[in-house]
Amino acid sequence: MPASQWSKDGDPIPAATSPSLTISNVRAFDIGTYTVTITNAAGSTTSNPAHLSIAPIALVRHAPALNSGLVTGSIQQMLAEDFTLNGSASVSDELRVPGTPTVVINGSPNYGGTVDGTGSEEPSNYSVTLNTNTTLGHVVRRTDPVPMPIVSAPTTPAGSRSVTINNPSQSAGDWATLLNLTLNGNAGAIAVPAGAYGNFAANGSNGFILGVPGSHVPAIYSFQNLTLNNGAQVQVVGPVLLVVANAFTVNGGVVGNSAHPAWLALEVFAGDLTLNGGGQVHGYVTAPAGALRINGNCQVNGGGATDSLTINSNGKLVLLN
Repeated sequence: MPASQWSKDGDPIPAATSPSLTISNVRAFDIGTYTVTITNAAGSTTSNPAHLSIAPIALVRHAPALNSGLVTGSIQQMLAEDFTLNGSASVSDELRVPGTPTVVINGSPNYGGTVDGTGSEEPSNYSVTLNTNTTLGHVVRRTDPVPMPIVSAPTTPAGSRSVTINNPSQSAGDWATLLNLTLNGNAGAIAVPAGAYGNFAANGSNGFILGVPGSHVPAIYSFQNLTLNNGAQVQVVGPVLLVVANAFTVNGGVVGNSAHPAWLALEVFAGDLTLNGGGQVHGYVTAPAGALRINGNCQVNGGGATDSLTINSNGKLVLLN
């Protein structure tokens, strides 16, 4: 019987030896080029490559609030709620909405026009309003809602210790028994092994290093809360699934890897992701029960699927595929 071996980006996928490959609940780190090599007594042959990507569309349940915020890509709004573009707000591609809302043009926005898809004509009792100085590629009406991604509850942490590190000579100790960790002073960047933890916070120029360099298997992290203050960072050095139970606040820091945003799948189970003070996230954000708030001069570079979306004062959501 022929033997099969699937590869991603030229590297064999462990245990992927069936004739077919199924990827359930696709995440950012699944993006890549896939091939299968079939081997039998006569030799081996490798298939043509197939590329897996994620469409540059932000999925949002409620009408977004874009207050001079910028979106590179498209937005799909699931609920029939009034939507207004204000200030210098910009959506470079499409706003996809259910039913047939009234499109109201005030002044002279930069607008590509209204397109009707093939979905239901109802509901029709709401409006999309574009004001002067805003930009929108198209409103695509009659776009039926799609299911939002599901985020499972993070693993309950087993540790019980709370540790504060203030300098490089200090240690977190046994990671298996650690619950909470705070970095202050000149603690530096602390490499954290995959696992389930409580509340992590980093202040100043400190931060956490997640992932395994060179790995093709995501390292899985669960946190109850995660906070970065005053420029603290989360460095991502390999594929990572980061699940936060309640809330994640980035105050001026950077999360992810700017050269490899697909390495980070950031999932928030019940709370919000908020970026302040120039904070950046390089990754794909899923928060189906919470808000994504991108405040002044902050940026998410990757993707988003959230209950609500607010972008203020030149905040940016750059959608990649």
